[in-house]
Amino acid sequence: MSKPLLTYYGDDLTGSTDVMEALATRGCPTVLFTDIPGEELAARFSDRQAIGIAGTSRSETPEWMDRNLPPVFEWMKQSGSVLCHYKVCSTFDSSPKAGSIGRALDIGAAVFDQASTLLVVGAPELKRYTAFGHLFAHFGPDIFRIDRHPVMARHPVTPADEADLRQHLMRQTRKTVGLVDFVQLKSQTAIEELKAVAVRNPVALVDVLDEESKVRAGQLIWASRDVSPFIVGSSGVEYALVAEAAGTPLAGVPRNISPPGSRGPIAVVSGSCSPTTERQIRHAMQNGFEGIHVDPRSLVEDQESTVANALVTAGDVLASGKSPLFYTAIGQADYGGAAESGHAIGSGLGQNPCRDCRAPWLAPRGGCRRRYLQSRDSAAGNPGAGAAGSAAWLSRITALYGFHGGRHQDTRNRVQGRSGRHGCLFHDRSRHLTAPQAVKARIQIAHAFVDAHVRYPTEPPPAECRQICYSHRRLSDARLAQDRNKPVNEQRLGRAK
Repeated sequence: MSKPLLTYYGDDLTGSTDVMEALATRGCPTVLFTDIPGEELAARFSDRQAIGIAGTSRSETPEWMDRNLPPVFEWMKQSGSVLCHYKVCSTFDSSPKAGSIGRALDIGAAVFDQASTLLVVGAPELKRYTAFGHLFAHFGPDIFRIDRHPVMARHPVTPADEADLRQHLMRQTRKTVGLVDFVQLKSQTAIEELKAVAVRNPVALVDVLDEESKVRAGQLIWASRDVSPFIVGSSGVEYALVAEAAGTPLAGVPRNISPPGSRGPIAVVSGSCSPTTERQIRHAMQNGFEGIHVDPRSLVEDQESTVANALVTAGDVLASGKSPLFYTAIGQADYGGAAESGHAIGSGLGQNPCRDCRAPWLAPRGGCRRRYLQSRDSAAGNPGAGAAGSAAWLSRITALYGFHGGRHQDTRNRVQGRSGRHGCLFHDRSRHLTAPQAVKARIQIAHAFVDAHVRYPTEPPPAECRQICYSHRRLSDARLAQDRNKPVNEQRLGRAK
């Protein structure tokens, strides 16, 4: 079995797919699991250069990290990968009590027995920049220092009150944090000299401000792999490593991935109360989507009836040829101060409403052939959609709309046989996403919400919706008609204008 060049643990699901996008769009084969894969499953993807695990630590306590991160880091170490990355959000939202990056760094440094750890947060592709250790992020057309960012400075759980990442991190760890600033990176200083500067510090923050500093950061990460194989940072780590000029084994040329286009109604679930998501939701509802509010507290207090009512409404929307958009809030003001119930809400969202396969009737009834998940993003203030919630939203919409495919043993073959691409398998304990789905979804997310069209097929649901596969293949109208016992012309539901 070949050894990967990179393994990573993402502190939430959407952030983990962010890494996949950075790698896959540069031609690096990547697979993402939501748990440590067993030997048999890992062997099926032994050709991947990068392997990730999507976690929930962004919303967890240090005590949770002490229990749950060491086994993951040990697995990453035993994989034999050259570099092992603990992936954090590019807005660095964390605190000593929630999503402590310092605690995760301490655990990883101990597991890998390394005296120095590199930290890379800036990612110009995401409009995140670090200069002299301070973090800046965009909002709309402007760039803000993170402690003055209109969203992150008001985050309901981890408000950004310190732009100097060294000071911010030292609230969470006893390690001192040094800096390799962008002036040093842009100088003619040799990489080995910069490495010597970096490794003198228990933690070395590396500025990334522009293309040149990004390339140099990638070279420094790769050159330091012998003393700092465990790295902490945003997807800026991957963007630095894959930069063509960096010359690392992961470097590649950006690939163009064409939009998948429209195939009729799309079912959408939003679990974010970010202002960005608010604008997306409003835009969608002004352009043909039918909004369905799902009260997050009701999901905890009275889940069965809340889900049932939402399903009935969505069925009527789909039957009319429109696209349903489930949302928990339109902006933070609409969320009703539910932040303190984040884990309970996330748990409620994650409960499978289709244990007896009662819900998948929506797909054949309404002709919905595409589903889209809007989970918590970097600026979202909905902790219920983070932690258990980010993965939970995915499992919920999967259950609601009957996403499924072949058995675990043959899923890869049957998807490859139909489309030449791997699907996205969800299995009880070892789950994985492969790069094409994440790339296509995230490319569409970057554009208008209403244009986030990702095609997935729908087939008659099995007895239980536990083994689930998304494929890229397009079912023919004839196959759809056969599946639903309806004339072909009745399957051609109009797209939202």
